Amino acid sequence: MAIDKKLKGKLSEDMIDDWLCSTGYLYPLNEVHLSRFDSLYNNYDFKISNARINIKEIFNGTLCKFDSVKILPKKVDEDEIAKLRMVARKGASGISKKAEEKLKANHKKGSGDKE
Repeated sequence: MAIDKKLKGKLSEDMIDDWLCSTGYLYPLNEVHLSRFDSLYNNYDFKISNARINIKEIFNGTLCKFDSVKILPKKVDEDEIAKLRMVARKGASGISKKAEEKLKANHKKGSGDKE
């Protein structure tokens, strides 16, 4: 892979952290990093206005609040699902009439298991 002449001597393995800090991928560690960052993003439109960032919420894990987690009831007959899987792998031979009717009904509906 060819090295761009403009970058030769400006970017090396020793300087990767320095450039990551300057471009915002890592926290800036000194004034040089801050001034580079400011010059890179001087006219950048962040597309967010009047937004506030609360560092305490981020570190405390309270930035996103959920009222509660709702677990939906599972109304699935595991034996029936196993039979349908067998049909998908081996074809329609050897399945019960009930499973075959369910497949046909689901196919006509066009959307999975809606009862």
